[in-house]
Amino acid sequence: MPRKKEEKFSKKDFHYFGRYQTPLLYFYICFPTISRSLKKYPKILPWNGGVYLDGHMFLPKKTWESVKQQTIDAFSGRDDSFLEDFYKLSREATNQVSSLSKKLLKTQNPSIKLINDFFEAVNFMQYPWYYSLAMGEGLEIVLKRLIKFNKLKPETVQSFYILEKPTPTIKQQREIVEIKKGVSSKLFKRISRVKTSKALEIIKKDDPILYKKINQHVKRYCWLGMMHFWGEPFSEENCIEQLLLVKNKRNREIYLTKEQRLLKKHAADISFWRQTYADTCAIASYSSQKVLGAEGFKKSGLNYEQLMWFSPPEFISLLKGKLKPNVPVLNERAVRYGLLQIGKHRKIITNKQLKKFLDKFIGKTKATSKLKGFSANKGRVRGKVKIVLTPADAKKFKKGFVMISHETTPDFMSAIIKSKAIVTDIGGVASHAAIVSRELDIPCIVGTKEATRVLKDNDLIEVNANKGVVKKINK
Repeated sequence: MPRKKEEKFSKKDFHYFGRYQTPLLYFYICFPTISRSLKKYPKILPWNGGVYLDGHMFLPKKTWESVKQQTIDAFSGRDDSFLEDFYKLSREATNQVSSLSKKLLKTQNPSIKLINDFFEAVNFMQYPWYYSLAMGEGLEIVLKRLIKFNKLKPETVQSFYILEKPTPTIKQQREIVEIKKGVSSKLFKRISRVKTSKALEIIKKDDPILYKKINQHVKRYCWLGMMHFWGEPFSEENCIEQLLLVKNKRNREIYLTKEQRLLKKHAADISFWRQTYADTCAIASYSSQKVLGAEGFKKSGLNYEQLMWFSPPEFISLLKGKLKPNVPVLNERAVRYGLLQIGKHRKIITNKQLKKFLDKFIGKTKATSKLKGFSANKGRVRGKVKIVLTPADAKKFKKGFVMISHETTPDFMSAIIKSKAIVTDIGGVASHAAIVSRELDIPCIVGTKEATRVLKDNDLIEVNANKGVVKKINK
């Protein structure tokens, strides 16, 4: 990219919404390019560029503010036509990714075209995903007005986002609850006192019918634990771990006015699609690891952990035999990298150049003992902090800690199920963290903007999700 293009990157032109770490193979796809398919959706605006710096994400402020205003207008009764475009686009984009993910898994020796189509489909799904983020901010503005003028209780606001139809992740959690109901109290006590590997042996021996249910459940939800083209597939041990921890949550019916019911319908629909993008990405990530990892290994001898640090164009060139792996460069990117985009032009940056942009866009974090966000599920607890930014962090998470993350995704479910509370940088009450926390009945605060930067592992904090406040506690 010519230097003059770099100079166009000014912090004031971008909206910052938190830290979101992913491997390059996925995030290179994350910045959407102009797509002909958008012509079918006149209300959907293109995203012209973006900045990604070691997980810190920035999108063009003009588009962000425009989408946010469209959302406010829609819920004010001025123009809700763009909501229908958003729903149609979401359906088309997720269907494309799901279809191509299945096709990849079923095809022996997939063609370059099929792999390229898969990358393009995942890229296309970023349009509604980014839209949902900006729409979430618009929805929060509408909700805050409702709260102010109608003095709504937190549980009334949270009820707006209870899904009317379950996403795959929610179905998975509900199936676990049903499986748990079939476990005898005697067997439950035995398996709860031992490690999950030992519990699995006991179940295989003492209750073959239960084991068959677990085995079938894992096959159905093998993609859980995956996201952003990395993570680990859902296993039988993961299933038992959830079985021991999951709670049966029943949502209480809350009276809503006619105006509030209309808001609830659209808020729930936006929540549904935002969760569905995450689930669809998890399914795509499972296909990526299984198929692209095997194909990349054939051509290069590199394992999937190394292949994740190629860009998609580089990966395609590798498969065509036109690129030789540069392992030192891949290792450098794995430590940390940045990505700059204007229009269709992208540039990968590392080392000094990345530091320059981090200094320019992020700067130093101001010390604070108090954070504010939006209450996604009520509750008040104290606990120690564990920062979770990657699947590796989620794997190390211990029961009883407070999970602090940029935003939760399906690959973090192993940590979510053990967490005392959840606090995120980004996302509103339509986010994955909010939806899952309500399903599992875990206190949750979203949209603090800087929790992962202000807090550190083992900090003692109080999470007051009744008021949307997080406080550090002096030991």
